[in-house]
Formats: sequence, structure tokens, C-alpha cells
Amino acid sequence: MKKKVALLFSLLFYSFLCLNNLFATINERSLYELHEKALHDVSGIPNDSLSQRENMISDFLKREHLNSENDSTGINFKELEILFLMHQYDEKKQYDSVYYFYNKIKQESGNMKILGEAELYLFEKMMFEKKYLESIRCLYNALDYFKKNSIVDKEIKVYLKLAALYKKIKSKDLSKEMDSILMNHYLHKPISILHKNQIHINHASYIASLGKNREAIRLLKSLNVNDFSDQPYVLKYYYDELNKRYTKLKLLDSAKVYLDKMYAIPNLFSPADEVMKNIYYAGQFSIEGNPIIALKYIDSAKRSTAFKYVEQFDLIKFYKVEYKANEALGNYRKAFQSLNNYHSVRNDLKNFSLNLNASILNFKLNHDKKIKDLEAKSEINALIMDEKKKFYIFSTFLVSASVLILIFLIILHTRKKKRLKLQYENDKMKEIAEIKNNFIENLSHEIRTPITITTGYLQMITNNAMDYSRIVKYADLTVRNNKQIIEMLNNFLTLLKLDKNPSESKKTVVEMGSFLKESVEAFQGVAEIKGVYVYYKSNIKTNQKIEFQYEDLRKIINNIVSNAVKYTSPKYGIYVHTYIDTNGLNIIIKDEGIGIDKKEQKLIFDRFYQTKNNLTNGGFGIGLSLVHELITKLNGTIQLDSKKNVGSVFTIQLPLTIENPLLYIDENVEVFQSISKPELPTIDTSNSLPKILIVDDNIEMIGYLKDLLEPSLECTFAFDGAQALVFAKKKQYDIILSDLRMPLMDGSELKTSLNKIKGYETTPFIIITASAEDYLAHHKEEYGIHDYLIKPFEGTELLTRIHYHLEQNIYKEQLQNAEVEKIEYKGAYAEFMNKINNIIQENLNNNNFSISDLAEQCGYSHKQFTQIVQEKTGLTPVKMILEIRLRKAYDLIVKDNYDNISEVLYAVGLNSRSYFNKVFVKRFGLKPGDLIKKRKIQKKAS
Repeated sequence: MKKKVALLFSLLFYSFLCLNNLFATINERSLYELHEKALHDVSGIPNDSLSQRENMISDFLKREHLNSENDSTGINFKELEILFLMHQYDEKKQYDSVYYFYNKIKQESGNMKILGEAELYLFEKMMFEKKYLESIRCLYNALDYFKKNSIVDKEIKVYLKLAALYKKIKSKDLSKEMDSILMNHYLHKPISILHKNQIHINHASYIASLGKNREAIRLLKSLNVNDFSDQPYVLKYYYDELNKRYTKLKLLDSAKVYLDKMYAIPNLFSPADEVMKNIYYAGQFSIEGNPIIALKYIDSAKRSTAFKYVEQFDLIKFYKVEYKANEALGNYRKAFQSLNNYHSVRNDLKNFSLNLNASILNFKLNHDKKIKDLEAKSEINALIMDEKKKFYIFSTFLVSASVLILIFLIILHTRKKKRLKLQYENDKMKEIAEIKNNFIENLSHEIRTPITITTGYLQMITNNAMDYSRIVKYADLTVRNNKQIIEMLNNFLTLLKLDKNPSESKKTVVEMGSFLKESVEAFQGVAEIKGVYVYYKSNIKTNQKIEFQYEDLRKIINNIVSNAVKYTSPKYGIYVHTYIDTNGLNIIIKDEGIGIDKKEQKLIFDRFYQTKNNLTNGGFGIGLSLVHELITKLNGTIQLDSKKNVGSVFTIQLPLTIENPLLYIDENVEVFQSISKPELPTIDTSNSLPKILIVDDNIEMIGYLKDLLEPSLECTFAFDGAQALVFAKKKQYDIILSDLRMPLMDGSELKTSLNKIKGYETTPFIIITASAEDYLAHHKEEYGIHDYLIKPFEGTELLTRIHYHLEQNIYKEQLQNAEVEKIEYKGAYAEFMNKINNIIQENLNNNNFSISDLAEQCGYSHKQFTQIVQEKTGLTPVKMILEIRLRKAYDLIVKDNYDNISEVLYAVGLNSRSYFNKVFVKRFGLKPGDLIKKRKIQKKAS
């Protein structure tokens, strides 16, 4: 991070140093782009319409100049206008004017691109005057300007002009140098397709100068003409090279095709070009052996007023063709004159070429030396600039050291803050996910309990169809439990509605004192069944009517009081105090329950939150959050004061719209009135029926189990694990049935505590649970629980399980009392049974596995093994193996590992489906197929 900050400051400082040069570059680029745009706009106008070109460029300059005043581009339009004038005079061949404006722009402009363009116009003047050395000087000057600004396309243009000029003056070495530069340095750069084609055409011309005409033609034919068909000068260059190459090979038909194509290009050729056209045709007809037509073209060229512009390099061709044509026709005098002219021009050209090449060589040496000197000077300047940069960077670093430290500290603090924020969000998301999972589990628990009761009572109605009084009782209980489910869902929907549309509830006029007392008295029956004392006190007159949102008030009282009853143990009390004062309605609900930890008191009103100490209790987790939302909607307040294992106090204050509070107050009320008078359970020992201890915190479930089991069992009821443990210490029960989720002490903790009481180690213990997966993963093996049922279950299923375990205990007692030979077995019971279970599990799907095999692997004879198993378990080995197979089958179905009974049969090593169904129903109270269907329904519901 430090390196990045330091580099950022260095970059900013260096950018500041280069700022002026950057603006200059932008300005030059704008000028250059305008120049190119203008030339492109007028390129479609013929050369002979120069006045039209001048008017168009003039209008263009006026328009761009007006725009520049609006957008403040800073473009020097005077320089641009001079450049356009040079272009116009170049088109008119008025080179004195070109030279005048060249000197003017040299004096006034510092723009490298403009100066480079001016040199190219001066080059055209020098070429027109046949001053080749000066032409070369102009091109190298232009090249220097363009290279300083890295204008690659213009560099290529200059090298192409130099290559063409060196070929014209027969300087092969310099021509080779230009071709090498273009092919090796520029061709592989990211340049346009047009420039690539121009470089290839020039290369074809160079290799043709080496006598490789066919190779040159192959290269030219490989190019795509469409890539430069809109560029007349490039197209002319391309057709001219093909014409020359085919002429050299004496393939005159092909040569004429490309010569005709070249001169068919519109708006391109001057009178001097027409002279060259006649010379080309004369040469081709002379090669064909048609001297008459060749002389006609020679005469046409001579008669042209532009003949004086033909250069000496082309005059040699002219006089040679004229000489050969006259000689072929027998015109020896004219032939001799043409021959003299040919030799005269050739000698002059040789002398000229020698002098020119010497001058060019001298110029090149001086120019290259100058370039090297400039490069060396540039390197020195670069080193000086590097040292200056280092100094500036070092100085900037020293000056900004404190700023960097501050930035570093800010970044460090920001990153730490962001890391802590991400960690907090991650923890919060985990907490939310845990709360959601608990909510889903509790939803399943709370709804499955009343569904179990409802389906149970409906089955009991069917079984007692002739007993009218029982039908009425069971029907009422069914309706009450259905209402309980509806009430739960309504609370949930109410909470959602408060989020989406927190509209004001409907107000009604009711006697508030009576309403409040009746709302508390509604819990009398539940409290008495559980053994909890409820007390009520109020100063509100019972006959005074007050307008209020009573439906919301009823939900508030119901949720808080129902929680108080649920978490308060028998023999303890709940105190409800309501009164009116100048602040409005006040409700104080105090319980002597389990209490809430201080750390969790701030979270208790959050949606779906349950105290971590009571997660096993079930419940939606929306009761207190709904209370908080409703009180907030009523513009009231709620406070909680709670201590662990002491109790909780909820204080609610709600505003009332009443004129005088004294009119509604009865000041004579001082003491609490008892609402419930519970009769605490007594342990009856007179009954000879098997004794069962039923533990469940749900009053409705207790009532259902009482109606189901009391005809055949002596039932004792406890409302939590702690109370059940007290009962178990006073009396020995034959079997214990317990819910898994309960306050104070859950079913697993109860079993752990019972294991420490003498006489309860082997007492059958059956768990009722709504979450089979959670139970199977964490409870079964750990606590030694004998059996379990999944809510909702049928009454026959529960009765079958209870009777099975009771029969096994009775059978065991009979075996122990019988006069048979007993074998003393020394060793831990658990270790022995674990060994037997492991052996059976390993051979579970082995149909041929026998009791003898089992006894042998345990180290006993068949008889000894049978006696030990019967003494320790109360089961014969055959029944014990069958029990393990059946329990394994039950677990496989519950875990949803198999979709059909055949797979289960194979997994547990049984062959007969009818036998399996029979023993399964006898053991668990329902068919295996029904259990599979039950699990599929539960899976879809979840």
C-alpha cells in the first residue's frame, strides 16, 4: 500500500511537469486533424475546379473558426489558412507563391506537424523544378518534424516518396535502404491497411528493380484492390507498377489492360501525364513490332505543350522508341537524329546522376551525423531530466511524508473498520440464519402438537361412535386445538401486515375493567391443570366504558400471560395488575418463572428471537415481537425487568383518550384476587395398572394423552423435566413418556438424570419429537433412549410402543424368577450389548447368519449365550436380533434413505414381506408402507 501511494504522488508530480507540453500536443493534433478533414472534403472536386476548392475551404475555415470561439479550442487558424493556401498554389503549379508561404509559415509557426506539411509542399515545388537534392532535403526535414511528434502515417508517406525518388534517379542502395526501413520497421506496427498496401507496392517495385519482375507481379496480385480503391493516387501507383512489370516481361496485352485502368481513374491526370501516356503506348507498340503506330504516339507526345515537362529519365525512353521506330521504317536520317538525342540525354543523365548521388551521399552522411548528435544530446538531456525527476520526486516525497503517513493511517483505520463491519455482518447473517432455522423447527413443533391432538381426538371419536358424551367432549377439544393453530397463524400474519400496512386498528366501546379481568380469567383452566397460581388486581371500575383498540389489547395480554404460564413451574404464581392514572392504562404482569438473562433482554422483542436458554421449548418466536409492534402502534411503551431463576416483570403503558381519569378509578382495591386454585397432583399407589409418567409442557397434549392412556395405564403427569424428576424420586414407574422440547429440563436431560437414579437405568423411556433427524443425530445413542415417536402420530402407534416395552419388562422379570440355571456374567452391560449389536449390524443383510454364529463370535456356547442375553435384556437372542432389525428398518424409513419396502427388507436381512409387515405393526403400531407415506408428506411440508 505504501509503494502504491508513493507511486501515485510521483505520477501526479511528473504529470504536472508535462502539463504544458501535453496542452501543446493537443493543440497541434487539433490543427492537424482539421487540415486532414478539409483536404478530405475537397478531394472529390476535380483539379481544374480550383476556384470551387478555394471557396469550399474558405467556408470550412469560417465555420470551424466560429466553432472554436464557442468551445475555446485555442486553434491557430492563421497557420491553418496558410497551409491551405500552399495546397492551392501547389495544385495550380504556382510554386513561387508556395515558396513565399513556406517562408512565412517557417517564421510564424512552431507547430511541428504544420511545418512538416509545409516541407512536403516545398518538395513538390523542387520536384517540379527538377531540383532533386533540394527535394530530398525537404523530405528529410519533413521526416524530422514528423518523428519528433511520432506521426507514423506521415513518416511512412515520406519514406515512400524517398523510395520513389531514389528509384527514379537509379540509386539502388538508397532505394534498398528505404524498402528495408518500411518492411522491417513500419509494416509490423499497428498501421492502416492502406499504408500496408503502399509498403507492399513499393517493395514489389524494389524487387522488380533487381530483375525479379515475376516475383513482383505475384506480390502485387496478392493485394486486395478494394482496400485502396477509393485512393486514386495509390491505385495509380498500383496499376503503373503492373503495367511496367508486364511490359518488361513483354506481356503487352496484360500491360495495356493495367495502363488503360490507370488512365481511366477520373480527375487525376495533368497534361504532363497525358504525354507520358503516349510514351507508354509508343513503347508497347514498338515492342510489338508496329513502328507506324508507335511513331503516331511519339508525334502526339511531341506536339503536346506539356512535352517540356517530361523529365530526362523519361526522355531516354522517348528517344529510344523514336530511334527504333524510324530505323524499322527506313527513316535513317530521323533515326540517326533520335539516336543522337538519346545518347546526349543519357550522357547528361549519367553526369547528373553521378553528381546527384555524390551530393545525396554527402547530404546523407551529414544528416545521419546530425541525427546521431541529436540523439546523443537527447540521451544527455534524458539523463539530466532523470536526475531532475529523481530530485523532484525525492523533494515531493519529503514534503508529503506527513501526508503519506496520515493517508496510511486513514487507510489502515478504514480497512480495520471495513474488516470489523464485514465480520459483524457475517456474524449477523449467521445469527439470522440460526434464528430462521429455529423458527422453522419451532413452527414445526408448535403446529405438529395440535395436529397430533386433533387427529388423535378424531380417531377417538371414531372409536367411540356410540358414546355421545365422549363424542361431544372430543369434538370440543378438536375445535379448540384447531383454533389454537389458527391463532398462531393469525399472530404471524398480523406481524407481517404491520410491516406492509401499519394501519390503525378498529376502536370499540367496551367496559375496560371487565374486559381486562375476563382476559386474565381465560387462563384459569390451563393454570389450574398445570398447578400455577394466577392473581389479579385492578383499580378500574368494571361498569365504565372506554373507547379503545380491544382486539390489539387482547393479543398483548394473551401473549404475555400465556408465556408466563408456560415458563412458570407448578406451585409458583403469576400476578397481573391493571390500573388507570393520568398517563393512561398501565398493565404489570409479573411471573415467578425461569427468567431471562440480562444480555438477552434487549433482544427479546426482536422478531423470531428466542432466549438461547429456552430454545428447546418450541414456539414461533413472534409472541413478544408482536406485543412490541402492537404497543408501538398504540403509541405505548413496554419495559422488561427480569432475573435468572427469579422471574420477569413486564410493565406496559398505553395512552387513553379520556377526559378525567378519576371517573374510571375505584380506589378501594388494595389486594390481589386469586383467579386459579390448582389442585396439585398426588401420587396414588392403590391402582394395580402399569404406572406411566407422562412429561409434557403442553396442557392440551397432556389432556389428550390422559384421555388416550388412562383406561389401560395409571398416569402421572408432569409439566417439565424438573417436576418429573421429583416424581420419579418418590415413586418407581414402569415406563416414562416424555416430550423432547420443554422448559427448565428437556427430555434428553431428564433421561440423563434418571440414569443416575437406582431402578431407572433400564426403565423404558420413550421420546416424542417433531424433528426426527435432529433426534436421531444427537440423542438416541448418547442417552440410551429406548424408543421415539414423530409428531403427528396416531394413538394406536403410541399404545403399541408402550405395550411392547411393558411386555418386555414383564418377560424379563419372569425369566429372572424362573428356576433355571443362571450363569454369572462379569463385565459391563453396555460393552456386552454394544459388542452384540455391532456383530448383528455387520451381518444385518446376511440371511444365513444364525444364533450359533453370533454366540461363537461373542465367545460363548449357544446355551450360555441364550441365558446371558435373556438375563441382561429380557429377550431371547432371536427376539433381540429381530428387535435390532426392526429398529434399523424404522430408522432407515425415517431418514428417508429408501423409497420402497423391498429395499428396506434387503437392507435389514429379511425375506418375507408379509412377516415383516406383521412384526413391524406389532412393534411400532403402523405398517411400514404407512410410515413411508408419512415421511414423504412431512418432507414435502418442510
